[in-house]
Formats: sequence, structure tokens, C-alpha cells
Amino acid sequence: SSADTDGNQQPGLIAFCVVMLTLAIASVALRCWSIWSSHTHRFGYDDAFAILTLPFIIAESSLIFYWISLGLGRHIATLPVSHQLAGPKIIFAAAFLYDASITFPKLSVLCFYHRIFQRGGGPWVRPTLAAVGALCVFWLIGAWLATAFQCTPVRASWEAVAGSKCVTQWKFFTGTAAPSAILDLIILLIPLPLLWSLHMTRAKKAMLIGLFICGYSVVVVSVGRLITLLKAGSALEADLTWTTIEYICWVQCEGPISLMSVCLPNITDLGRR
Repeated sequence: SSADTDGNQQPGLIAFCVVMLTLAIASVALRCWSIWSSHTHRFGYDDAFAILTLPFIIAESSLIFYWISLGLGRHIATLPVSHQLAGPKIIFAAAFLYDASITFPKLSVLCFYHRIFQRGGGPWVRPTLAAVGALCVFWLIGAWLATAFQCTPVRASWEAVAGSKCVTQWKFFTGTAAPSAILDLIILLIPLPLLWSLHMTRAKKAMLIGLFICGYSVVVVSVGRLITLLKAGSALEADLTWTTIEYICWVQCEGPISLMSVCLPNITDLGRR
């Protein structure tokens, strides 16, 4: 019926994307302000990876805004054929940007851990950070290769090709989302034994660990995105510009919230000054 096809999720989606993009830009701006106004902070790899994340978030968000202008947030049956065909191309391009935007914050956190725990961390810290960092890089390369070659031939990812073979979209997304969520969880757990071994009262230790967990809150988003994928399953592709909205919202907040998480120590330092 017309009532079913007249739905419009665009206003809420636009507002959400604007808020998330603003959060990402503000986080990096405040981090840069904190670095430049500090007399003791030396620019490190953690800063470089955090700042490098922003262009990827901006580029990926720009593609989503462009897709909204073509009808994302409305039922696909109501859109011109040319606009319907644009969706898979945008998803294909955005995937490369998105994968980078959630990997660089992971590397930033690991470099931050290396900075703060390099003296009193114990012999296992450096090898652990190096191993998890390598896994993050391998995940990014693997995700990029999987995106590029999810279909045979490659162009079947965004257009109909006779005799082509493709990985089911939701299974493909789940295959990359699950390892990413596991890596986020590992990164969250790394400092906990170090924090617990500090010489302070149990109450203070618990508070400090709580702050670390809140600071790396992107774990919740990673798991949320994974659960949304598993719940949606093949329905994700049924009405590409409508049924994907909840998943796209998770995607749109993962990069910015990762970035905010890794910038929080600098922002709180700026607030204290």
C-alpha cells in the first residue's frame, strides 16, 4: 500500500549522522588543542593514528550523505532505477573507508598503552601490544581484500553480471564485524591486570578500571553492530535503502565513538588545565 511505501527515515538519519560527524571533528580538534597547549606532551604515534582517522570518517560520512540524497531512508521501490543502482557502489566504496576508520583508533589505543605502561608494565606488555597491533593491521588488510574480492568478477559487487558469484552480504559483514569486535574486547582487557596491580585502595582501583572501560566504550558499539547483523540476516538486503538503516546507524557511530574514546585522555587533560 502507499502507506507502506511512503515511509521516510531520512530526517532522523541525517540528524544522527551530523551529530556523529560533529563528535569526531570536535574530538580531534580538542585533542590537537590539548597537544599544542601542553608543554610536556610529546607528539606520538597515538596522536598520529587518532588524527589520521578523521579524514576517513569524513569521507565515509560524505558517501552516506550522498546516498541519502539519492533515497537512502526511503523504500527502494519508490526510487528511480538509477538511484537504486547507486546503493551497491556506495556500499562498496564506503567499506574501505569504514574499515580504516575503525582500525586506526585501535592502533592509537595500543600506542597510548605503550606510552603509559612502557616503564612499569611488566615483560609481557610490549609483545602483547605488538601482537594485537599486528592482528589489527592483518584484519584491515583482510577486510580490504575481502571487500575487493567478495564477488567474481569484482564488478559484480555493484552491478548485475551474468554467471557471477558473490558472498551473501550479511554473512560477509558478519565475517568482518566479529573479529573486529573481538579485537576491541582484547584491547579493553589488556590494561586491566596492570591497573589492578597498582598500589592503591581497591575502591580507587575499581574506579580507575571503570573509567578505562567507559573510555573504551566502542566495545558496546562493536557488539551492537554485530548483534544487529545477526538479527537482520538476509532481510538486510530485502529493501536495501530501508532495512539497512539500523545497521548504518551502528556503522556511523562506531568510527566517531572510537575516535572520541581515544581522544578522551587528552580532552580530560585539557579540561584539568
